[in-house]
Amino acid sequence: MRKTNLLLIALACTFAFFSCNDDENPCQDQTLNAFRVVAQDEAGENIYSEDSEWDADAVTITYLDEEGERVVVDFEVMEYTSGDIYFESQEMSELSLDGTIEFLVSLNEELSYVVSYVVERNTDGDCVAYEYEATDEDGENLGVTSGLNPGAYVLVVPVPGDPEGE
Repeated sequence: MRKTNLLLIALACTFAFFSCNDDENPCQDQTLNAFRVVAQDEAGENIYSEDSEWDADAVTITYLDEEGERVVVDFEVMEYTSGDIYFESQEMSELSLDGTIEFLVSLNEELSYVVSYVVERNTDGDCVAYEYEATDEDGENLGVTSGLNPGAYVLVVPVPGDPEGE
């Protein structure tokens, strides 16, 4: 009987040792997220709402390549359930994996914003994770929308409701 108890204790300890997992939440590889940006007026309202005079089709996003040539970036015009518009570009995130790139986000012919964007791939440990940072031409971090899913960086347009910037 004593040998049986010792054997059961040894089996229980062995089971506990091998079934114990230090990491209760094992990491999962992250997917590279697309760059998202929304244009808002100074009051925090999306300038591309349903009744807006702003034209989402006039928006362009470009960057300078290694030869100094301006290259157009692929992006999609997306819509929140509220009807507000945001712009999404997987290509911007992919390009920014190589380091910080300055993109020119043009809302129309007269109004453009320089956005520096970098995506850092972190492979410390067993999983892949990404960190994203977007700054304006003054080096200030762009804010991120709150309460909207998906979140997006915010460009604040100084003159509300005036697509010509006059």
